Amino acid sequence: MQPQRILIISTPVGPLGSGTGGGVELTLHSLVLGLSARGHHVEVLAPEGSLHVGAVVHQIPGTLQPSAHADHRETPVVMPADGVLAAMCRWAGLHQDDFDVILNLAYDWLPYYLTPFFTTTPLAHLVSMATLSDAMDHVITSAAARRPRNVAMHSQAQADTFPALVGPDSTSTVPIIGSGIAVERYDLHITADQPPYLGFIGRISAEKGLDDVVAAAEIAGCPLKVWGLMQDRSVWDAMIANWHMQPGVISQAGDLAFTYGVVDLAKYDGTQVKRSAYRVWRRERGGPWKLALDVTNLMAPPPPPPAPKS
Repeated sequence: MQPQRILIISTPVGPLGSGTGGGVELTLHSLVLGLSARGHHVEVLAPEGSLHVGAVVHQIPGTLQPSAHADHRETPVVMPADGVLAAMCRWAGLHQDDFDVILNLAYDWLPYYLTPFFTTTPLAHLVSMATLSDAMDHVITSAAARRPRNVAMHSQAQADTFPALVGPDSTSTVPIIGSGIAVERYDLHITADQPPYLGFIGRISAEKGLDDVVAAAEIAGCPLKVWGLMQDRSVWDAMIANWHMQPGVISQAGDLAFTYGVVDLAKYDGTQVKRSAYRVWRRERGGPWKLALDVTNLMAPPPPPPAPKS
């Protein structure tokens, strides 16, 4: 293949490097590295304040787009006044003659709607999330119908959440582009730490289901370490504040005490789950007991304490 001139449209929810874009930022970095290594000329279109990625990063000012990750089925299309998404699409349309292909990574209604209006240079899309709203389902399906094979997914499981796109009545063929890791950007850790732990990488926000990650760590019997952008501090705080200790083991020695038992965790969807917890308390001189250390969800819930002997 001859070297291609490629423009990648980044997510409009935040500048590259801010972490707000989550996995889309990692996907963009991997695409730029992989395509550049194959001799292609890659430029990036991103919100103002972005880090430099690729040959050129075109920094576009404007109001950031609200993230779609919390959308419901009936959520309407939202386009802020002076929005950066509209400005990015406008720039791509005006400069489409300068590229052989334009790849959109934004999970937003506008670029999918504009697909047939890019008449000189094809506008392709790599869908970053599964189905979220009726409006996005409709526009993604329409783009795939108008430009077959210009809409790709990361996995078949993701594609299967769009019934109109992959169902028996669909005439579209959805390419599946598996994700990869640019190993040269990471330090290889051959052996696990001792004791081993379970790691979670992702934005700390309600839809990521951190409570389910905690449950997985509990089943595995491993401590949990979390790396990610603190996008919603209330989610993290709620995992601590909403746990209420049930009867367990309590021990006190002077101004120090510990409690060991089961806590009820209120998940963000309103359901309740039980987790084990170890907490160390310290009493200030002349004051109340205060929590000094909270070690929760490291093990399966402990058995109930033995009944007192008669």
